[in-house]
Amino acid sequence: MNPFYYFAFFSAYFFSSFYFIAKKDIFFATIYLFLFIYCIFALIGYVYIPELSMVWFAYFGTKFIEQIFIFIILSFVSFGTLFFILQKRILQKNLFTIVYGQDKFEIFTILYVIHFLFQSIFLYLNWDIITYENVASQEFEKSQGVAYLLFILQFKHLMIPLNLVLYILWRAGSKELNYTVKFINLIKLMWSMHFLLMLFISNRNGSRTDLLSLFIDITVFEYVYNIHVFYLKFRFILKYCFIFIMLIIVVSMIPGTRDLSKGDLLFYEKILFQDYFPPAHVLFAAIANNYIEPILVFQSNFCNSLFKLNFPYLQAFVMETFYPTAATRNASMAFYIFTEGFMVLGNFGFLYNGIVIIFGATMWRRLASSNSHIFNMFMLSMITGRVTTIVRGQSSYFFKDFYTFFIPAIILFYMATGLHPKIIKFLYS
Repeated sequence: MNPFYYFAFFSAYFFSSFYFIAKKDIFFATIYLFLFIYCIFALIGYVYIPELSMVWFAYFGTKFIEQIFIFIILSFVSFGTLFFILQKRILQKNLFTIVYGQDKFEIFTILYVIHFLFQSIFLYLNWDIITYENVASQEFEKSQGVAYLLFILQFKHLMIPLNLVLYILWRAGSKELNYTVKFINLIKLMWSMHFLLMLFISNRNGSRTDLLSLFIDITVFEYVYNIHVFYLKFRFILKYCFIFIMLIIVVSMIPGTRDLSKGDLLFYEKILFQDYFPPAHVLFAAIANNYIEPILVFQSNFCNSLFKLNFPYLQAFVMETFYPTAATRNASMAFYIFTEGFMVLGNFGFLYNGIVIIFGATMWRRLASSNSHIFNMFMLSMITGRVTTIVRGQSSYFFKDFYTFFIPAIILFYMATGLHPKIIKFLYS
């Protein structure tokens, strides 16, 4: 069959099902959208501009195109069908109680100052060595000592939650927490300084995904916070659409030093050849090489759900079949999560993809199901911003992000506001 008909059917199914999911929940809609983004550009390039796939040594001919399309489409159907069946149970409200205790804003401020000064001073003193190539190198990380490791860990695991806490306090503090104008102005200043620092570091180390995650956090918060305004003020929608587009442009301008393109690309090729282009090629490779290793999937997910066990990510194993030695823990083509399903069950892996992603996403979504409006807005923004990591990673992140992102974020939010969980019911009670 002509690939055009697959594109037409896939696009029609996606947009119709996306509309239904988006009406129900923005978090699941965002996952669904990024699952689409991280495959559609790769599919277009693979089918119509194979030279781009050849840059990554990831072109395997035309005989697998139909199998690839069918597997991806069925994975979307599996996800959408399960969400439709389980939506009421998934989106239960008031699963745990948030109570107000004495805030620790003085401690929060001290931590903020220490963090800000450390990151700023380290960036200034080590400007020349903070590049994408060095950040991506395990050998370089090991050779730089504890200070460099703290700098990287704070950037990866603390900057986004801290930035989001400050942003929400600035935007909603007066309405939700009765903060004074003077206090709001202080928080606004803290957020502005921290946001600029993150821009500088991201631009220097070529970190597009982290900045994009923060932009998603802010956009989701603005959507939820102004949900009623959206239906009344069209100009408000245009304003935040414009801001989001400008932020995406800023992200795209960050030097793409990881790109392996040879020579100049045409305009439409540059649109395709972004960070969302390589990951799905790992799925293409798994299908082309019939790479089915269920035990390896479970080993990698278990080890990588823990901290610093250094078991290889799944893309490293698949990339060995077409691009040997290119993948490290810090740099690779990344990984399209639907690849897991094929590695476990082959062509029937679309069932795995629906079940595992819905299950993991439901655990995350329930973190934003408390009795507190501002806590729910914070957690919904936080988990939605991590969608890019899940889509271009593996399912181990569903567990690992609990203690590397969400628990620290809840602690920061507690110190700043005094709001904290009292009793959390079992996630699947």
